[in-house]
Formats: sequence, C-alpha cells, structure tokens
Amino acid sequence: MVVGISEGSTWRCEVLAETDGYLVQVRDLQTSRVEASDCMLFRSAVTAFAYANFLTALDQTAAARLAGEETCDLETELDERRLAFSTIADQLFDRGIDTSQIAAWDDEEPRLPRHRLH
Repeated sequence: MVVGISEGSTWRCEVLAETDGYLVQVRDLQTSRVEASDCMLFRSAVTAFAYANFLTALDQTAAARLAGEETCDLETELDERRLAFSTIADQLFDRGIDTSQIAAWDDEEPRLPRHRLH
C-alpha cells in the first residue's frame, strides 16, 4: 500500500508499507516503470520519507544541471535533505537495505559452494 509520494523532475519516489518495513521505490515519470535496482527497504516510515525526499531533491538538482539552469537554491535544498536523512537514519539506526541484497539472501540456489564440516 502506497503511504507517501515525493515527486521530482524525472521520477517519483513512492513509499510503500510492507510487512518487513517501508519500501522506497523509484518510478520513471515518462514510462511509469519502477527501477528495481533503486529500491530500498527501511524499518521506519520517517526514514523512508526522508530518503524519498532526498532522492527527489537529487533528481531536481540533476535535471536543472542538465538543462543549464542555476542550481544554487536546489543544491542548498539537496544538502539540507541529505543532512536530514543522515541525521534521522543515524538516530534511528536505520540506513535501509538495498532490496537486491534481500533477493540474493532469499535466492534458493547458492552462488558459492557450501563447505561441510565433518
């Protein structure tokens, strides 16, 4: 279930309530496709929202740079959002985990040979 959205220039960050925590996924605004490689799972909603806000500030700053626009105000906002996310994540001990790491953990076929102890 989507519990929050933060929209940037080229993508939208969606915060979803999951059984394991709060998932932040990035959706391309032109194609409506979710970038699976950019999904992060957080234990707390406040950290997930701060991360989503940080990502959208990053997106807005990058889009302005590509367009050749002045980015001083956007860079200031980006720094503020980065600091807010970092502070919240440190206080709650919640830096999140990349969902590709979870998928690798759940993978049934081991990639490395298992060692047996006799």
